[in-house]
Amino acid sequence: MNAYYNKYEDFIASKNAVAPLYGSVALNDAVDIAPALGSPTPMPTPLALLALGSGDFKGVAFDSNSDSDISSYGLGIGLSKKVLNGFDLGFNYSYSKFEEEGGSDPDFEAGFNTPEHKVKVQFGKTNLFKNFGFNVNYRWQDEFLWQSSYYDGMIDARSVVDAQINLTIPNLKSVVKFGGANLGGKEYFSAPGVGATGSQYYLSWTINN
Repeated sequence: MNAYYNKYEDFIASKNAVAPLYGSVALNDAVDIAPALGSPTPMPTPLALLALGSGDFKGVAFDSNSDSDISSYGLGIGLSKKVLNGFDLGFNYSYSKFEEEGGSDPDFEAGFNTPEHKVKVQFGKTNLFKNFGFNVNYRWQDEFLWQSSYYDGMIDARSVVDAQINLTIPNLKSVVKFGGANLGGKEYFSAPGVGATGSQYYLSWTINN
């Protein structure tokens, strides 16, 4: 079992803003739009606000220090045991939490990008019978918020099953392994902007093992 707690001052992370394509962000270049609207009352309006209202702006991101109270904490638990006359059974769980409190800027993005809960269960036996063994893993993690300078969005929860079989060849001092990851075949994304991950299969031959 392990646990941790971190506290940060002046935490540096991404901050989002919008920049109008024309006008001064100091809002000191107002023009009267009353004639265009047919209004008898003067309506001085800064050009930058007109740009924002018309959709004439670009999003930008930059790194900055936060005045928030930033902390992260979590724990991990791992258990393993021999069961049923020599089978290996393992269990791992991790909890990760990130908190931001007291800051004056609601647009500050810390980019923790870590699922709060993750679970892994393993079952197998190195010698199920002579020169043959196997191992099966089940992995799960819950959904989490991904933040970056180019994209913010939720990463879906996922469940994945991996498996492997081992064949020992004593005469050749070799071990042949055949296995696959994500045997269910449902594609998932580990982060925005990367390719989807589907099933993966492999075959290996280790000599002089």
